[in-house]
Amino acid sequence: MSNFTSSTIISTVIATTEPWINSGNPFYEKYKNYGVIWPVAPALLAILACVIIGFWCNGNIVVATWKTRSLHGTCNYLLAISAAADSIHGTSQFIQAFIFFTGINFIPLRLCVYLQTFALSGLNFGIILILLIGIDRVYSVMLPGRHRTMNSNQYMIFMMIICMGYNIILLYFTYDFALKNPKEPSGCSIVDAMPSTPGNIWFYLCVILNILTVLCYVVVWLAIKFKSGVSNSTKRVFKSLSLVTASVFFGWTINAVCRLTLTFLEVKLETFWFAGMYTGIFVNIACGLNYFILYATSNEYSYVFKSYLNYVSEKLIGRPVVIDRRVSIQPSIVSTRM
Repeated sequence: MSNFTSSTIISTVIATTEPWINSGNPFYEKYKNYGVIWPVAPALLAILACVIIGFWCNGNIVVATWKTRSLHGTCNYLLAISAAADSIHGTSQFIQAFIFFTGINFIPLRLCVYLQTFALSGLNFGIILILLIGIDRVYSVMLPGRHRTMNSNQYMIFMMIICMGYNIILLYFTYDFALKNPKEPSGCSIVDAMPSTPGNIWFYLCVILNILTVLCYVVVWLAIKFKSGVSNSTKRVFKSLSLVTASVFFGWTINAVCRLTLTFLEVKLETFWFAGMYTGIFVNIACGLNYFILYATSNEYSYVFKSYLNYVSEKLIGRPVVIDRRVSIQPSIVSTRM
């Protein structure tokens, strides 16, 4: 893109948005149209790299679930939807990157919420799905016969209704605040789209859901340890899902602890924002880790993922890059549905 075209786009965005932003915020006054804030550029570049890698990783999970008959269990479906939601969540970073690397740095909150609604929905779905996967595992361990014979279509519809309801409630609070404070300056990260009340509501719900998820896996662990008749496949699934949950919990916990600590210390908004950018790396790493965890802990997923890697490598370089001697059976034949 020519410098003339880039300058025209930037000038147009500034002229369109700046008159609609409330002034008086010291952080805004210092950095509005400041240019690229280079001290935090490495953080945003790292986040973008995680998102792009995550598109491949999560896409593999979705396609593997769709195409592999033995991955058509309810938990597999929930994992695939969660992977898609994580990628949708990741699209928020490209909106922030445009605002950041053009040097505009801020847009009105209402516009930010409009732009980030799709990504916010992915974020909300992803958080509630982690709990629903845990609940599904409790159901499968405590009532295995009923879980196997239930109507999976109705079950999945019910799960999606819960996700949509949760998302609509959070979007209501987000839009309510944005429409009442439309001119509030926003850096337009996905967190910046939920300032004040909606952000607090989202945070506390996230903490509650994470605690409930951990409790679900404690119940599953106790059932595996003390309940007779638990299958080996259930034990293997528990290991995979425990690691998936732990990675998500770890990513969000680092971010939350940092924010709570900085709030307690009453640091400047500038410091708070800078730190939030760097701790956001861990959240975005967690959004793409499911692929690597399933690759390492599940023969079923591993076989399919390796076949996709070889398919791409044969197209690009004319030979497979992965030789799998460990898995000798086609995944469509073995039923280890979750």
